[in-house]
Amino acid sequence: MLLVAAIAAVLAVAAAKDHYDLDGDGVVGIDEFAVVSFAEQGLSKGEIGEIVKVADHTADGVLARDELQQAKKALERVAKEKGAEWLKDNDANHDSRLSKDEFQKAVMKKVGLGHKDIADMWKMADKNRDDFISYNEAAMALYLIRTKSILEANKMLEKFDSDKNSRLSEDEAILMADVGFDVGTEEALDAFERVARNEVEIGSSLMEGLLETLRESAIDNVEERIREVDSDGDGVVSFSELRKRFRKKKGTLLKKLFRKCDVNRRETPSFRPIRRPARCGINSFDE
Repeated sequence: MLLVAAIAAVLAVAAAKDHYDLDGDGVVGIDEFAVVSFAEQGLSKGEIGEIVKVADHTADGVLARDELQQAKKALERVAKEKGAEWLKDNDANHDSRLSKDEFQKAVMKKVGLGHKDIADMWKMADKNRDDFISYNEAAMALYLIRTKSILEANKMLEKFDSDKNSRLSEDEAILMADVGFDVGTEEALDAFERVARNEVEIGSSLMEGLLETLRESAIDNVEERIREVDSDGDGVVSFSELRKRFRKKKGTLLKKLFRKCDVNRRETPSFRPIRRPARCGINSFDE
């Protein structure tokens, strides 16, 4: 039995080395481990770097068998810790799990996705199909969100990086805030300074934080407008409340805009969880 267990352990390590050995040279470099780990766990480069730094005892840039095992265990532990922290932060009713509504709100804070994309993400994260995200499923859920968030950040950087230096200046960030989020100059500069700190420009590693900060401002702006129209204070806007608030608008136009905003078909407009939430919120009716 001991021999069988030992053979199984050796085979598992060999398989792990093949998994991380991207160039097939028989050894796992720290860069190879970082690339695969980033793709599979969604941790930041800094977090993976700290794990590798501790695991690479010989500091030779290569992870030996025991070092690779240590790095893998540390990686899984950190991923679970990050997932648990994320779940706790978004668990509004404190029942130690996320409902679909809590999950959707959590996603909307991080990345601009439509309802269908969020629904697909939910199916992948809710492995046991119990309609909740548990602590055991949180690491996978956070990984899925971060993967989408990174893709969005790269696309937005490429789109608004007008001088093509792979960084975003204040002026470029202001334009992105206006076009992508309907966020004004003052709020955009505040977001830029909070994320960039002492940096003059923002690179790819900080783009996620900038987008998240701008999205928070955009959602706050839309929710404030909704409260202005929500005369009965129930947290949503009915079509009758909308007509009452915008009497000068034509009924057909209001119905068209209402259908555009009522993406969940509950007959109450809400902003879409995309990059430009204000455009599908109450701000649309002023235009």
